[in-house]
Amino acid sequence: MLEARDAFSLATPRTVGAAAPALTLTLLPPGDDDDLAELRLSGLASRECLSRLVRLDLESLPMDSVVGTDAHGIALKLAQRGDGYHLAVPRSYADSFVETLLHAGAAFGIEAVRSDRQSP
Repeated sequence: MLEARDAFSLATPRTVGAAAPALTLTLLPPGDDDDLAELRLSGLASRECLSRLVRLDLESLPMDSVVGTDAHGIALKLAQRGDGYHLAVPRSYADSFVETLLHAGAAFGIEAVRSDRQSP
């Protein structure tokens, strides 16, 4: 089982030479706030996946603005960055949040890939 303390990426499967995956979730290294686990959800399906979890109009979220919300009862901060979203959740809920993202991402074929492995 994946745990938030492990560095990992979750990505949709792809073949050699294929376009970027539709959805990637990366657990970022600990930052300045040890109480938060930080993640990056990116790719073409990131907005659709995240919109299944939060009650925000993600299309109207300004780039780089930070908003507080919740996903299935888990408090989080999110910011739209580049082709995806930067997410911060309380470290004590990170494992549960990752499982929630896995469930939401299942519709996009998401799979777990450890960050020290290269995607094919």
